[in-house]
Amino acid sequence: MYMNLFHKSSKGFSLGQRGRSSGFSLLEMVIVIFILSVGFVAVFSLLTKSIVVSTQVRHEIVAINLAAEAIEVVINIRNSNWLASPAPDPFDDFDGDGAPDSFPISNTNVIYNSTSVSDIPDDRLYLETISGNLYYTHDSSGESTPFSRKLEINSLPDDDGVLYREVKSTVTWIQFGTTKQVVLVDHLYDWKPQ
Repeated sequence: MYMNLFHKSSKGFSLGQRGRSSGFSLLEMVIVIFILSVGFVAVFSLLTKSIVVSTQVRHEIVAINLAAEAIEVVINIRNSNWLASPAPDPFDDFDGDGAPDSFPISNTNVIYNSTSVSDIPDDRLYLETISGNLYYTHDSSGESTPFSRKLEINSLPDDDGVLYREVKSTVTWIQFGTTKQVVLVDHLYDWKPQ
């Protein structure tokens, strides 16, 4: 059977329905490529931002826990020394010698198992493996971390004139060229009855 592919029209001969191209034009391809590239750039930007935020949040959580750890260790030192001391009121014994300390105490530090507050020349923290567990210490033989921690203890009066000890733990680190800092403060009062 013979089929006529050409139709006569007022403008001359043209291809019939079967001969027309069913592909995409160049303009349609450019538009599709543009839309896809905008989508890929958006997804890549989102992934990059999520990695940056994830790192920032992780460092903030570690810094807050390091600052809280230092305060908890100081509280434990003070309470242990206080209960073990034969002195009548060793409320200010942070170095474990049984005698009140002079204030302010600054440029000091503690680690997780400290029994006294002591001067530590390097406030950088290192990760050290002890008995199969990782601990932050000031021992430079461990793995270097971006964190540094400082402790200050001051004797201050509250609004009623009652003396308390302000323990201030400051953790700093550098992230993406910016120095970040977390500061936690706790107040220690005389809780032991006389």
